[in-house]
Amino acid sequence: MRKNRMICAVLLSLGLLLTACGQTEETKNDQSPNVEEEVVSKNVENDAAEDEGKEAPEETPKEKTSSSEHENSEPDMEYELTKKIYKENNITISYPQISNLADEAKQTEINDLLFIEAYKVMNFYPETEGLELEIDYTISFQNPYFLSAQYSGMGFVEGTAHPSHMFYTTNIDVTNAKRIKLIDVVIPSEAFVELFKSDAFRAVNPDHEGMAKELKEYVTASDFENADSLDDIGTEKHSEAFSYFTENALGISIGVSHAAGGYAAFEINYNDLPSDLVVEKDILELLKIVE
Repeated sequence: MRKNRMICAVLLSLGLLLTACGQTEETKNDQSPNVEEEVVSKNVENDAAEDEGKEAPEETPKEKTSSSEHENSEPDMEYELTKKIYKENNITISYPQISNLADEAKQTEINDLLFIEAYKVMNFYPETEGLELEIDYTISFQNPYFLSAQYSGMGFVEGTAHPSHMFYTTNIDVTNAKRIKLIDVVIPSEAFVELFKSDAFRAVNPDHEGMAKELKEYVTASDFENADSLDDIGTEKHSEAFSYFTENALGISIGVSHAAGGYAAFEINYNDLPSDLVVEKDILELLKIVE
């Protein structure tokens, strides 16, 4: 009888110990720090079936990619995007960061590029006293080889007449971990200026359709040659032109008056770009527009 009581006591003690361990583990999990980031897109690669006998899950329209992308993509180029937010006083800048790239050194290099280029909007504001700035971004194109981000927002300095509309972009060649500028895509010649001023480049904002000719009137080849840079503000090389990419089109934004919105964006379908104005079709390869 005494032996049975001892066995019961031992079993009861073990049960209490296991319960306490479980509670401790749950407490540890609940105490994980909150990181100011948000997953904003899934893995850019189409998920393969886990087993040969299983069918791959049906894609949603958001996840669908072209067949050429599936055939040519490499496993080590898979990545995800997360949203990071830089905050200082009344300054808020949201920017993307990549994760789960097989090449960690390349991932770090790309993430440094993304942050540095996003933060360069501060070049407009040498003095931050009285500054209110809020910048957010959208991803206009993403595949395993290429990433195009558009930044937009408002900046206001106390004592000025009105806030400034901000728009700029960052395009990343993921394969080589480097930025892509407009001059890497097209030849910024007078012929390209004329193409931009034509109806081939259509206004993105419906409010700009009726005034597209006037908005494009003063654009020069120099604007395109120096496009995609926030490094030369206040110099003769300063350009308010920025390029971006979508699934079907090359986009170019230009600076316009505050009354017209601060910037105006125009897009041309890739198929409408004259081959003699395209730089070796490298960008089309990255975008997988050509086989």
